[in-house]
Amino acid sequence: MAPVPVLRYALRMKLRHSAAMIVIALLCLAAGAACEHWRDHRAASETAFYVSRKWVSLDQQADKAPRGIALLIGDSITENAWVPTLCGYPAFNAGISGARVWNMIGPAKDLAMRIDPAVIVVALGTNDVRRRETPVARFARDYEALLAPLAGRRLILVAVPPIHLRDAVSQNSVSRAIARENAAIARIADAHRALFVAPPAAFPTVDGVHPTPAGSETWKAAIQTACTGRR
Repeated sequence: MAPVPVLRYALRMKLRHSAAMIVIALLCLAAGAACEHWRDHRAASETAFYVSRKWVSLDQQADKAPRGIALLIGDSITENAWVPTLCGYPAFNAGISGARVWNMIGPAKDLAMRIDPAVIVVALGTNDVRRRETPVARFARDYEALLAPLAGRRLILVAVPPIHLRDAVSQNSVSRAIARENAAIARIADAHRALFVAPPAAFPTVDGVHPTPAGSETWKAAIQTACTGRR
């Protein structure tokens, strides 16, 4: 084969190879996006299922709970904590793992009506950061919607604790998201004349999110300290 045809053939093959690689790359990107969407949808579905099942249990517990106690609304950090009493009252732990703020709007309203708590502690926001970061404007709207039926009650709003990640870029992103959420919670607390519990300086965790026993005690101690405050 003459040199020029050989070069032309080689160039055509290289172009075909490049085009094939581009197609494969695009397919991989599409598949990756589809897989990411599927994982997000599956996670959201699993959370919704767990919230509904857990709500059935909380609903039944509320029938047996005394009135005028402390109501604790939260996510897995709350659900996994040992909180027999809070602010001098027996505590009703209504933490639900995986819950975002919007998941708890209905349960918070219903439990407050049925238990008639002396104090309500809201400790939410971690999953709004973790699950692809709820935009802070929507987070604030959801938070206001949760508090709207609780107007006139004694409220303590707990800041989102730190999340520890190994990747520096992801850590910076999640830290900024947490700071935005906590600034929103602080503003909402001021508007509702609620007490605001600032994030702890030290929050040791077992997996970057969920506290160790010592971390949980630090978290509870900050809430307990806020119980003595008044607005």
